[in-house]
This record gives sequence, C-alpha cells and structure tokens, in this order.
Amino acid sequence: MCRWTQSWICSAALLLLPNIVVAEQNFSAFVSQLADKAKNSGIDAQQVEQVTKQVKLFRRSTLPVAESSPSLDVYIPAQVTEQKALTAQRFFQQYQAKFSKISQQYGVQPRFILAQWAMLGGFSQQDAATYPLASVAASYAFAGDEAFSVEFIAAVRLIINGGYSFDELVASTDGRLGPLKFSASMLLHCAVDGDGDGKIDIWQNPLDIYASAANCLHEGGWDNSQTWGRQVLAPKALYPGRTGLDHQASFIEWQQLGVRRYDSGNLPKRKDMQVSLIMPDGVKGRKYIVYNNYRVLYQQHPDHYLMLAIAHLSERIKSLGID
Repeated sequence: MCRWTQSWICSAALLLLPNIVVAEQNFSAFVSQLADKAKNSGIDAQQVEQVTKQVKLFRRSTLPVAESSPSLDVYIPAQVTEQKALTAQRFFQQYQAKFSKISQQYGVQPRFILAQWAMLGGFSQQDAATYPLASVAASYAFAGDEAFSVEFIAAVRLIINGGYSFDELVASTDGRLGPLKFSASMLLHCAVDGDGDGKIDIWQNPLDIYASAANCLHEGGWDNSQTWGRQVLAPKALYPGRTGLDHQASFIEWQQLGVRRYDSGNLPKRKDMQVSLIMPDGVKGRKYIVYNNYRVLYQQHPDHYLMLAIAHLSERIKSLGID
C-alpha cells in the first residue's frame, strides 16, 4: 500500500519512454486534446492556446518503489508526535488573534487546520514547489490519470482568471500546491484571501493558507459542533459488510450491532448523526467510528492513514489548550 506521500505518484507514475521524440510528439497531441476540453468548458480559445503553448512534458517523476505498510499501531505513534503538537501550538500563538477570527468566520476549529498543516507540510515558510502546475498536471494526465485532466483545466482557469502567471502557479512533484497540498481545483473553488491584500498566496502567506484551509473545509460541509470520530471496539462479524465510508448508521444502531467505546463503555445515545465504521488494517487492526467531519477531510486527501494521523494530532493539540 502506498502511503499519502506517494499516493499521487503511485497512481500516475510517468513511464520512461525510450523514444523521447515520439514521446514529446504524443504529448503535444495529448495537450491539444486537453486544450480542446478546456475550450469546450467555456474558456476563451485564444487564451487557452496562450497557456498550452507553454506546457512541457514533466519528466521529474519516479516509478513507485515497493514499500512495506506499517500498521496504524506503528504509523500513528511515529507520525503523531509531541514535537508536532508543540510546534503547532507555538505557530498558532504567533497568529492567535487572526487565526481565531478566521476560524470563527468559517466555523472550523483551529486544531484541525493546525493538524493538517503539521502533517502535510510543517510550518516552514520555505516552499519546495518549483514546477509549473499546468505542465505537471498535463503530464500526469498523459500518463493515464484522468483526474489530472480536471486539474489541468482548473490550472488553466487559474492562470487566465485567477491572476497567476504560468510560472507563478507552481506545484510539487505530485501536482499539489503549498504546504497544505491543495489541488488546483481546491485553489480555484475554495481558496480565499485571508489578509485582504487582494492576492491568494497558499504557498507562503500564513493567513491565506489558514483561511483557505478553513473555507475549503467549510465548503465541504464541516460542522464545528462535532469532532472527527473515535476509536472503538467492534465485533468481527461486522467485517466487511458494514464497514467503510459508504455505510452509515446511527450510534444506536452501531450499539445494537455490538460496537462499543474503546474503554468498553456505551456509545452516545444519539439518533441524529449518521456515522461510519472503518477498519483500515482489517478486522485485526484498529477500528474507528468516524463522523461527517472526517469525510470532509477524506475528500481532500483520501488516505485513511493520513486522515487518522491528522485526527489524532488534532486531539494532541487540543490537549495543549487549542480547540
């Protein structure tokens, strides 16, 4: 199983093509097809051509390397460290008044944004992204990942209408943007100007990064009256028929099926929430009841290991007095 750091590369690794000339000819033809899709989506044809003529085949990609998959019992303690929680606390304290105001505006608890930031990219102001997003997205789409066709069109819209030049709109090797690993679609649809300077910089501006993360969660349906979920005990008979995010039931229904709190206590006696049981490591591994907020996070970065690490880190940050 590929962990989150390689999930995009594993799904769309570029093949090493022996004939570079043929590869570039095929790529050029493919970009023309992407350009047609962009034009058909309503973007001005002449402006699309101005963007696509700058697109180059992105070669800085590696084939996936086989790696063993640690269990959550190993992964979470390794990733969810006290150092990350303390770093998040110190970072929050630098911008506490502004971050708190943004969190109140969008209805998202600070600890979840901080946990994402810590897990996805740390709090460094140095951004390693140096590759034109349009080229990266087109190249991964050329390799066969259809999702990047959508991201390419989003990149074109950002360049034409979003105020970014081709060279300013840069991504890392996985086609993600900034320390919170935004997709082009996220930047296009839910990123916001957090400090009112008229620009949206999700690479180096802390207020823009924070506000954009908050708004993307808000747009996804975040509910700040709830948390993310909880670890539970569950009978083996539930696996696999009733597990996974596609199956939802009330706490009372899960209770009737034998699910209990991790300390063996009863689940909340609530009928108003539809929650899911997930077992990323199978029936012998950790089991979690997760709420809608977890789903919102998962939609942005669909990796249960990463999402559960973020969830656990949010609890560690909360223990430091940041809700």
